[in-house]
Amino acid sequence: EELIEDDPKLAKMVTFLVLFSPLEVTLSPGETAELKKYLSKVTMIIYNHSLSKPEYDNLKALDRLTKLGYIITRLKKSAEIMKMKSISPKGLDFQFDSQDFSSIELCQW
Repeated sequence: EELIEDDPKLAKMVTFLVLFSPLEVTLSPGETAELKKYLSKVTMIIYNHSLSKPEYDNLKALDRLTKLGYIITRLKKSAEIMKMKSISPKGLDFQFDSQDFSSIELCQW
């Protein structure tokens, strides 16, 4: 089952959902509250977008969100495996350096 259904708007929203869904990150209570605020907004936008389609009802829209959550968890797991094993996708001409992850700075909201 293809969850995105060739919907470019949904694909953009899922990208934001992934960006605002860190796993195993220690945040201050204030940072956690801010993050949850953005997660809530993106999640509701995806839910409302799904409901705007004639073939979607409440249950189907909620099921879509649940499946997207599972995909995000699996993507994060895949990234961790690539980081730990120093694996880079086949055919790319760059060397993957696990230090790249630790040098990324996050902006304040």
